[in-house]
Amino acid sequence: MVATEVLKVRVPPETKQIVRTLAQQQQLTESALLMRLVETLLQTCGAIRATTFDPPEPAGRGAR
Repeated sequence: MVATEVLKVRVPPETKQIVRTLAQQQQLTESALLMRLVETLLQTCGAIRATTFDPPEPAGRGAR
């Protein structure tokens, strides 16, 4: 599935740092980590099936 839409959210600096750290630990971009979180939530509540989205790609070297 091609992702064409954007979700935006403002968070406190502490939350941003936690997301950045978790993404780095998973070798993902912050965007890819957030996509996984959204997909997991939608799957958990039954809004989508587990096979709806392609898995996000790991972050390359030097990615944010």
